[in-house]
Amino acid sequence: VNVNLYRKFRRFLVNVFFETILSVKSSSEHTIITLLGVQLKFKKNKRKKAYFDSPVRIAIQNNQGFGDCLMEAAFWKEVKKQIPDIIIDYFARSYAAFAKNPLFNVTAPYSQKLDYKKYDLVLLNDRLYRVKKYNREKIKLKAPLLMKYVDETTKILGILPNMNYAVIAGFAALFGKNRRGHFDIRDIFSYDADTKPFVSWNLDAFSVLDEYQLKHNAYMTVSRACDDIFKNGHVKMWPLKYYNELIKLLKEKRPDIKIVQLGSSKDYGSIDGVDINLLSKTSFDELNVLLKYSLLHIDSDGGLVHLRNALGGKSCVVWGPTSPDIFGYSENINITSKACVNSCSYLSKNWARQCIRGFNESKCMTSINPETVADEIIKYIDSISERNFELYLVNNEVLSTFLQEYSSKNIKTALFASDFADYFQIPNIDLYVCDSTKILKNGNCAPELSFIYNIGKAGNSYDAVFVNMPLDEKYKEFFYKEMGRILKPGGKCYMFS
Repeated sequence: VNVNLYRKFRRFLVNVFFETILSVKSSSEHTIITLLGVQLKFKKNKRKKAYFDSPVRIAIQNNQGFGDCLMEAAFWKEVKKQIPDIIIDYFARSYAAFAKNPLFNVTAPYSQKLDYKKYDLVLLNDRLYRVKKYNREKIKLKAPLLMKYVDETTKILGILPNMNYAVIAGFAALFGKNRRGHFDIRDIFSYDADTKPFVSWNLDAFSVLDEYQLKHNAYMTVSRACDDIFKNGHVKMWPLKYYNELIKLLKEKRPDIKIVQLGSSKDYGSIDGVDINLLSKTSFDELNVLLKYSLLHIDSDGGLVHLRNALGGKSCVVWGPTSPDIFGYSENINITSKACVNSCSYLSKNWARQCIRGFNESKCMTSINPETVADEIIKYIDSISERNFELYLVNNEVLSTFLQEYSSKNIKTALFASDFADYFQIPNIDLYVCDSTKILKNGNCAPELSFIYNIGKAGNSYDAVFVNMPLDEKYKEFFYKEMGRILKPGGKCYMFS
């Protein structure tokens, strides 16, 4: 048998069949099938088409503390950069703190009843996500990477014997992940656990610095607090008498630096000797500003330590039952004790309220003395030097030339602008959208949503910064402070106009 001849004949029969016996044609409104001369017309389901054309709607539920919510917001900021066509509604106890975050379409209390019909994906944050609902067909079509993430998360849940947080932390550690890395254990999104969440505030909140005469005076902030569900305190809180002694030591050594106590509740005690007690006296925006411009924040493991990091600042953290390797930031002053061999968080149901070893106060906390903490703080404060950078005012016509030059030299550079249409093809430049709810993506360039007074980047990140956007004259000094933070010493800031 001539194989080629046979194949040609078979193809001929197939063509004859589909051209003369059966044909299928499609328009925007109908699908038309012709069979043996009989035409069948099917109307397309416009509602279904509209549904699949719409963005993937996601509901995230989080019943944990404020710090956990901040870490979660950082993760979804990265997801949104990679998958712009998603809409996220956020349901959390700390929802009010995220009301200004453009990442979220809606923020509402965790207790609010969820209308599951509205969402293509519903996730419950239980350190790992529990998938409560998903539409595989739509997510796979619109966001295949997200579908892969859902599948991998489900697989992990099937592997673990239970959802005990200590078990989850141990499993994540096998993959080199700390608490922030729990969100992407399998590296689906190649998520950098040091990514900072978007944090902003109303500009009139800057006035709190004038109100308490802190704008031109050096100060440190201190907090003694925990999640408000623990009305009687938490074992990870350093004893109040130790705070009192610490403040006394600090005032003896550096009386020139004011100390401000922050917190949303008076339940956990006022610290003796502070210069300004602002317990329950600030708005959340004012809290952001006060934390942002503090020389150092002093605390135990808690939400304000995470917020301080999101604001680009350093904290001195006294650690006890929770581990700095899991929950901490390496850039902080992390003080631990050798009183206990390992951290004990989540090893018992009541670990947060009572020392597992039976002590009236956590041995790991009481064994850290105020003198040790004071010495570490003074050592850091004395090492702080003034930030300096070079400022240039440049005509806007040469902006592209400057960008091309810095790009070709592979100099670590950032660009802040309102419109990126002309800059997408310039490699090696970090692009930022400021004061905008629009996160763009084009090729390998994904401009990051940011706030011009609080760039989501670690200090000393850039050699040069280009700014091609209007600035409010009233708040320019705070912009320059932020440039001084993210620029390396002696870095260059080019202002285009």
